Amino acid sequence: MTKYGDLKLNNGHWLLTGDPDVLLAARQRWPRLPLHGDILALPADSHTSYQLSYFIDEYDINVTNWMELRTLSDSYRNLQHRLQSIFSDSYKPSRIQSIDSARDYQLTAADWISQARRGLLADDIGLGKTVSAICAAVRCGVFPVLVGCPQHVVRHWRDCFERFAPQLRVHVIDSATPYRLPAIKGQLPEVLICNYEKLAGWQDVFASFRSFVIWDEVQNFRRAKTLRGAAGRRIAGAASHVIGLSATPIWNLGGEFWSVFESIQPGRLGTWPQFARQWCSTDDDNPSDLALNNPEAFGVWLRKHFLMLRRSRRDVGRELGKVTRIVESVDADATILERELRDIVAIARKAMKESQFGQGSPFQRMTREATGLAKAPSVAEFVENLIEAGERVVLFGYHHRVYSEWARLLAGHGVAFVTGMQSASQKQDAINRFLDGRAKVLCLSLTAAAGLDGLQHVSRTVVFGELAWTEEEINQGIGRVDRDGQKEPVTAYILTSDEGLDPSMLARAKLKSQQSAGLLSDDPVRRLAERYVGKARSA
Repeated sequence: MTKYGDLKLNNGHWLLTGDPDVLLAARQRWPRLPLHGDILALPADSHTSYQLSYFIDEYDINVTNWMELRTLSDSYRNLQHRLQSIFSDSYKPSRIQSIDSARDYQLTAADWISQARRGLLADDIGLGKTVSAICAAVRCGVFPVLVGCPQHVVRHWRDCFERFAPQLRVHVIDSATPYRLPAIKGQLPEVLICNYEKLAGWQDVFASFRSFVIWDEVQNFRRAKTLRGAAGRRIAGAASHVIGLSATPIWNLGGEFWSVFESIQPGRLGTWPQFARQWCSTDDDNPSDLALNNPEAFGVWLRKHFLMLRRSRRDVGRELGKVTRIVESVDADATILERELRDIVAIARKAMKESQFGQGSPFQRMTREATGLAKAPSVAEFVENLIEAGERVVLFGYHHRVYSEWARLLAGHGVAFVTGMQSASQKQDAINRFLDGRAKVLCLSLTAAAGLDGLQHVSRTVVFGELAWTEEEINQGIGRVDRDGQKEPVTAYILTSDEGLDPSMLARAKLKSQQSAGLLSDDPVRRLAERYVGKARSA
């Protein structure tokens, strides 16, 4: 029987030669691969080998290394079967001893990425993608674990690793210029956390690791022609596993998805021109300028090939409580805090002398407001991410100056206010704007929201941008959306900072929930005053 081409294995590549029509068909099948004379070189990975196993039958190709091709092809076929079984209704993931609080759907995501090695976890807001990623890292046991993330969630990632995987040593990259990584207890850290602004400077170091990479808010790679994008592609190309996390992987236009996925599995979606022709109908030089022709079909294709996993709250509702509370650390701007507290020492001394640390004391009022202002940029960024994910957000605060900052920072999204400063008609107008969608954020005073109804029909997400003193206040805030008529699980984010009054308020709220008056003798607010006075003495 006449053969029209030859295929052989050489140095990790399949080398294909043949008649012109064979090479033409191969070029159409694998357009991104270069042709060297009359030889087409294809990577000898399991996915390509699987595709080749069908191609050689169709075009009568002679195969020199048949057993190797069969082994690699079977490897990919078996992987598909394993992945299919993971997502069957009968699948029950095994527990991870050190993370006994993980939910089944989070463990399923860990099993998926351990098998697929690369993919996008696009679960709905509030489903705990961070925990899923940590479960995957622990399950795979590939070190170092590299976490790339925006600056405002660096502390959140550090805290989550300390909580869910305390056996792993964590180091936060604190300079854009590489330095010798510190030894922790005589060993290099297993977890490296780097914000995206520092990533390009470290790419040579990170690309030398066969690491487990976690890209949080992976839509930050949506611009391909940037230093960050180039660094992300290079690091991903060298990594053992890569998981991208985002409830909003397509930031503005669908074409940006190509740039995003290049930071997860470079080349998997072809070159930009190939992707654009297939999914966007045009070959433009700028991916951000194009939208997907059929986003639904593209999403089906991604899921079919196990490149993306997305679950909604409704999908996993049986595993969720009625309300999920998430305490999340955000940054506080030190410059704002110092500016607002320039007169704090005198007030702190007076408070210590007169034991005035109550909720109405000058020291408490000043530090609470200053903390809210210092957190405002991070809170606004957090809320903006929720909005981009399609959420309508109820944002709780306390101080009018903080409201003003939120209004300025979130001006492009439409912000409505119900506080103690508006008339009844103004409050109703604000509520109407939120209910009919003109406003994506409704800012509520912690003390002015009593009796408010109707929000449960349009929102399932509550954010406490300023903290409350008591658990009861938090419950009342959540109750604005967790009430009759709410059809979705509710997620409440309590955003806290390590600076200012927040640590004291968290401690106080915990003490009050214990209803143990005797414990209040070691007052956290007093300790905060002592801290500021001590700083002044040492200066």
